[in-house]
Amino acid sequence: MKALLHMQAELTILESQYESIVEEDIESGKHERLSVYRMRRESNIQWRTAKEARKLLKEYHQLSKLKCVDDKHYQALQKYLRIPEGVNNFLGGREANPWSEKNRSDLVTLSSQHAEEDLLTRWVFGTLFYWLHEHLLRRIKNPVNREKTMFGYPDEVVLAVADFLAAAISGLLPVLSIVTLYLLKNPVAKIGAIISLDIIFVLALIVTTKCRRVELFAATVAFSAVQVVFLATTSYAVPAPTSS
Repeated sequence: MKALLHMQAELTILESQYESIVEEDIESGKHERLSVYRMRRESNIQWRTAKEARKLLKEYHQLSKLKCVDDKHYQALQKYLRIPEGVNNFLGGREANPWSEKNRSDLVTLSSQHAEEDLLTRWVFGTLFYWLHEHLLRRIKNPVNREKTMFGYPDEVVLAVADFLAAAISGLLPVLSIVTLYLLKNPVAKIGAIISLDIIFVLALIVTTKCRRVELFAATVAFSAVQVVFLATTSYAVPAPTSS
């Protein structure tokens, strides 16, 4: 983060310098220096400043795409740095400062492939597998290092778990809707069930997908329409009471 702020300050200074150079050229009557063709040919100070800003902008853009380290990965790193089975606090003094809590916001990850995934996938990567590892998988999983302190799980396996959970949710929701509407007899209760199921459906879409708002609205309307059609086709007439 500090590097980004420093670059931002440098870009601001370069922008101010560039504007001053342009104003000086205009005031001195050197309007030809405003031509990119002439600037490239002469390689004057205005062109050199523009090239310097362009190079800095490229570096700024590359750094700005890096994602901050999430809590689970940071805690795992801190644990590995502290425990005797890990590196046992081999870092000290200034070497330990970059990994300290006060500099946590400056840490970034070079691998941000799951940062843009849906909430379910991020939860599986960031929470579920940590819990499974601590309570189950570490007993049957082989370590990847000689000290037997590090374990690795292929991304394909974790993504398969996330896909399975998403498929299970998508398959259970329609069944839950059909069974609920079939069992309820009170019309008011059925309307309340449809509203509740719509809310559950929307939340499931938000958690398991990264759909746009328009897609969210369209899917919810379609789900509601299916429930209404099912309700209309399964409704029955209550026989009128007979008088003796």
